[in-house]
Amino acid sequence: MAQAVRIFFIAVLAFNTAAVIFSGPLLASSKKKKPTDEYHLSGSYNLEYGLHTSAPVNASNERIGISLQEKARYNSRWSVIASGQAWYEGAYANDTTARPLWDDSYDVRLQETYVQYEAHKLVLRAGNQVIVWGETFGSFVADVVNPKDLRFGVPINLGDTHLASPMVTGKYLISRFSLQGLVIAQPMFNLLPVFGYDFAPANVPLNNYSSVLINRERSLPFGNLEYGARVSRSFDDFDLSLFDFEYFDRNPFYQLDHPYIPGQTFTLNEHHSPVNSAGQALAWTPKDTDLVVREEIVYTFARDVTILKPNAILSQLITDELGAAMSVELPPWKKFNFSFQYSLSHLQFLDSYITRSNQDIENVSQRTSVRLPADSTLSSIFTWSILDSGLRWQLDDLTPISDQLEGHAGAEIFFGNQLSDFGSISRAGRIYVSIKGYFFQ
Repeated sequence: MAQAVRIFFIAVLAFNTAAVIFSGPLLASSKKKKPTDEYHLSGSYNLEYGLHTSAPVNASNERIGISLQEKARYNSRWSVIASGQAWYEGAYANDTTARPLWDDSYDVRLQETYVQYEAHKLVLRAGNQVIVWGETFGSFVADVVNPKDLRFGVPINLGDTHLASPMVTGKYLISRFSLQGLVIAQPMFNLLPVFGYDFAPANVPLNNYSSVLINRERSLPFGNLEYGARVSRSFDDFDLSLFDFEYFDRNPFYQLDHPYIPGQTFTLNEHHSPVNSAGQALAWTPKDTDLVVREEIVYTFARDVTILKPNAILSQLITDELGAAMSVELPPWKKFNFSFQYSLSHLQFLDSYITRSNQDIENVSQRTSVRLPADSTLSSIFTWSILDSGLRWQLDDLTPISDQLEGHAGAEIFFGNQLSDFGSISRAGRIYVSIKGYFFQ
């Protein structure tokens, strides 16, 4: 079975690649191109420079990135999408204090790359895909399908963190109902900041060790299948969806690579256990208003959690987890848009070492966007951690420079004591500027 799944997905990716390579010239040279035939190539590049806001004030990031996307539609039923991205992070490449920083100073990845078949009310896709079941901001609640790249924190645009996974998906529309199913052929996992990163907590009790090394488990072999389904129903003024997902936990638990040896490298290995998540999402727009209320609840069963206690003692627990969020998006006022959100993550286990701040995460967030002169858009998100009084402030200003060029300037600041979630990563505070250009538009 595993070998058959591997062969199938290799065949799909090979077909996608061949289709993308040959579709452009074929469609462009066709003298009798059908009305449904279309081909489009687009891309963008990004140059970003940032400075830490705390001493020493040095480069937080020196990033160069590029992304490409190609779309080819052959007729009303068949189409192909291929996309990929690559980046190089100079600030990490030049760091000599920790080996993992160099390992993560660059990345090249295939993003959404799939073949699609449409027939009446049915849509089938096979290949690398991103499936988003949640719509909260500043946190992930119902967005459980795809892994995320969180090595550089949680950006204002959560979509920037998604990592495409190889899967087969199907969606069928029946009146106001929609039914979606998916099978993932190769589980892939969140990329988390390791020790030495700006976004790695600075309050970890490992004083007796010379360094810390985490061996990541980025994925499992093909054939470790994951399954999920979602059913949605649209009503006059609200949409409701229910979903269930059998998968390998996107977050790891940890095991020691060797016995405790103070003064040497403390080495941890990532592992990922099978879990099940069930949940629902609701979006309500009261009649004759522009108000939008969203609510998401997800319950995850039997999650492996590792607690690092003083003196480098690991405690592994199996616990259920409840995640929930409710947000309100107010009607636009002049050039302003305001949203408010409450989110919760609650672990069900009990342990003498665990305090409520370890067991629960409760955040209140406020998002504002405003249109400024020169077609600029200023976006801001404040996130307050209720239990430990930490605070995160994210600010981004987008200013169009031309039809194919835009500039960004912003900041990301963390407040709180060293025991708080946000205060423990205060070193990650930065200000930045960037330029993003588009080509083949």
